[in-house]
Amino acid sequence: MKKPFAVLSFLVVMAMIFAACTPAAEEAPAAEEAPAAEEAEQEFQIGLVTDVGEVDDKSFNQSAWEGTQEGASNVGGTANYIETQDAKDYAANIGEFAEQGYDVIVTVGFALGQATIEAAAEYPDVDFIGVDQGQWGGEVPGVAGLIFPEAKAGFMAGALAAHMSETGTIAAVLGTDLVPPVVFFKEGYENGARYVNPDINIISTYHPGGLDVAFTDPEWGASTAAQAIDQGADVIFGAGGKTGNGALIETANRDGVYCIGVDTDQWGTVPEAHSCLISSAMKLIDVGVVELIGMSHSGNFPSGNFVGGFGLAPFHDFDSTVPANVKTNLDDIRAGLVDDSINPMEVTLPDLGGRTIQIAVENAYLPFNYVDLDTGEAKGWDYDAVNEICDRLNCTPEWIEFGWDTMIAAVAEGQFDMATDGITITEERKEIADFSDGYIATEQRMLVRLGEDRFASADELAADDSLILGEQVGTTNYDTAVALVGEDRVIAFDDFGVTVQSLIAGDVDAVVIDETAGQGYQGENADKVELIGDSLSSDWLGFIFPKGSDLVGPINAALASMKGDGTLAEINGRWFGSDFTLTYDDIDCGAYCPPEIGTDENPIIWAFVPSGEMDQVVAGAGELGEMLYDQSGLVIDTLVATDYAGVIEAMCADEPKAQIGSLATFSYLLANEKCGVEAELVAVRYGSATYKGQIFVRNDSGITDLPQLADKTFCRPDPLSTSGWIVPSIQLRAAGVDPDTDLAEIVDAGGHSASVAGVYNGDCDAGASYVDARGNIEEDNPDVMDVLEVIATSVDIPNDGVQYAPGVSREIRDQVNDALIAVMQTEEGVAAMDKAYQWTELALHDNSFYDDFRQLLDAAGMAPEDLMTD
Repeated sequence: MKKPFAVLSFLVVMAMIFAACTPAAEEAPAAEEAPAAEEAEQEFQIGLVTDVGEVDDKSFNQSAWEGTQEGASNVGGTANYIETQDAKDYAANIGEFAEQGYDVIVTVGFALGQATIEAAAEYPDVDFIGVDQGQWGGEVPGVAGLIFPEAKAGFMAGALAAHMSETGTIAAVLGTDLVPPVVFFKEGYENGARYVNPDINIISTYHPGGLDVAFTDPEWGASTAAQAIDQGADVIFGAGGKTGNGALIETANRDGVYCIGVDTDQWGTVPEAHSCLISSAMKLIDVGVVELIGMSHSGNFPSGNFVGGFGLAPFHDFDSTVPANVKTNLDDIRAGLVDDSINPMEVTLPDLGGRTIQIAVENAYLPFNYVDLDTGEAKGWDYDAVNEICDRLNCTPEWIEFGWDTMIAAVAEGQFDMATDGITITEERKEIADFSDGYIATEQRMLVRLGEDRFASADELAADDSLILGEQVGTTNYDTAVALVGEDRVIAFDDFGVTVQSLIAGDVDAVVIDETAGQGYQGENADKVELIGDSLSSDWLGFIFPKGSDLVGPINAALASMKGDGTLAEINGRWFGSDFTLTYDDIDCGAYCPPEIGTDENPIIWAFVPSGEMDQVVAGAGELGEMLYDQSGLVIDTLVATDYAGVIEAMCADEPKAQIGSLATFSYLLANEKCGVEAELVAVRYGSATYKGQIFVRNDSGITDLPQLADKTFCRPDPLSTSGWIVPSIQLRAAGVDPDTDLAEIVDAGGHSASVAGVYNGDCDAGASYVDARGNIEEDNPDVMDVLEVIATSVDIPNDGVQYAPGVSREIRDQVNDALIAVMQTEEGVAAMDKAYQWTELALHDNSFYDDFRQLLDAAGMAPEDLMTD
């Protein structure tokens, strides 16, 4: 609402009415011309233009207006004001006074700085007082930038707060950090508090909105103060116009908590806060305005920066509450600030005594954290920033890889001391965890397929119900997407990489993403995706801690010192500038790599298939596992499966249930073809890395050759046994006996020994096994070698051996191979392996060792998949 000229307009109208109602004067005699009347001296006029906000804000604007009124009174002038409703009206409001011939125009607030400079050039006869408008780029003629040492005033408020706090936690509720004086108040407040108590915990919160709302939101100020009090703060500094006043009034409703005002002595402007208002950090705005108006009136108006005064307001009702030694110390501090022996921007940092801090980190989020593929070194903004913080605080970071999806919850539960990872500060997250001060602001943009022409902005996308957004679950990007189009039009993914791939594949139409991450994906897929549209939101990022963490204060102090000396800006420039060109193709998978195997939590599973007695295989396999742990340090659990198919399935699962297998030849070929299982070692039995299969009958059966097996029953160890069925079945076909149609019955005996026993006992007419499995039952059946007669043997077959599931690293393979070879050079190792598999030696043989057997299958017109059935 604009109301500067009500009185002036009234006087003009009344003068016109008075003139119209007065009779005409008689004509004067013309004998002599009267001397011209001396023109009345024009009244000295001062106008004040507020920023967006009311003149009676009981803080910043009000103090300037009171100074304007007093200055006008001192010079016998008049004062009027305009309350700005919208930032676009700055120039018009200033011009309204200037066009009316005002002598001095006071513009209040940092945001009016540019409009004031432009008006000074247009109206060179007007003196301008720019409150909080420092002229750092050079002196502007006709403009006195009335600035204040806010850091010094804040320093004294912080020192008072630290002295009076009993909990060791204090807070500041602030306007926007887009306004430098607000930042100086905060930094001074924190540094003053740490000057008195280096270990104090400080909760400082900027309003998240822009200039249009940051100083006129008492509800947010009240709720933010309440949150800080609930977290243990017992002194609240409110520095943000009506927003800060909301914090003061909320604090007044709490028992045992002090509050400190800002800009002026708020004892007289916010009486609702009397029960907590111990003092105010004053910028003597009214005094500075009065002085500059006087200088303008006397013709001595200065251009350039004009520094006003600072100080603490009287303690009023709390005068007897503040101890005498505290008052003395505050006097000493003020003296040091006045003579500059105390630097209010110099941070007094606590010493954490070498404390180890456990930090959750994703190691997969450019440019914050990643592992370099070439060097294996962990790098990124997080590492540089935290290492610098710990250098200043004397602490040791311990980085622990952890996935994003449960990171915040894990920190909130106390699993870690803190987390980095570019976490957006939100009110919802503040309910379960504490945040540091923001260290960088990020923009959210839309990532789309290259050449997208269906929409060019978020509003256009939202208007088309057919368009879908893809987002990583649990992120602020997901929340923004839901707010934009509704949950039904958002598809959730577990990580950004999959999300972006779904965009490229056409499964979703756009992705809301942090601009920095989006640029990384755009660089990686320049021919596929692009960022479009304006920023959807600007979010502050911060470190996150468990509620009540004693690390928040020290880390905020370190961040403040890094901001003050330029280190934080240098680190930000290093990682968020154009020189950073790394893409996701250049980094390791971080927390999303398969879990480390060979540990108690995630042992390596070695799957065996019995080739002898089950209990012997189990016992031997267990002994081998223990020996391999002693040799390699890898935890290896052994699994004895009932058949080859089970081992193949375990090794070929999406998340392998077995990392190592001991498969026979055909089973290995099948596993290799199915999912890329790879051979590394082949067993040596009786000096050979190959073996043969055999077909046998009872010597009283009258059967002497393979064609006679038609219409007979046949025992086989396993349908996938190379020597016990695959090769014998090929031999039968070659002899004119089709196993599928010509045999009376095929019996799966359950092992080579069982196949031998089945024929020996007369359960089957014939059977097959490796050469010579008859010896397996000889102890209980001494005549088995005479009773069972071998009527056919096979070509050489590669022995079974050691194979690895796909994805098992070269490092793990080498460790196991070396350990196995070493174990097999000991008597204990040979005995255990012989018990399990009758292996006496191992030889390194890769996949090519099986090529001859592949040729045998090819010659028979068969492929591994042809032999999958019983």
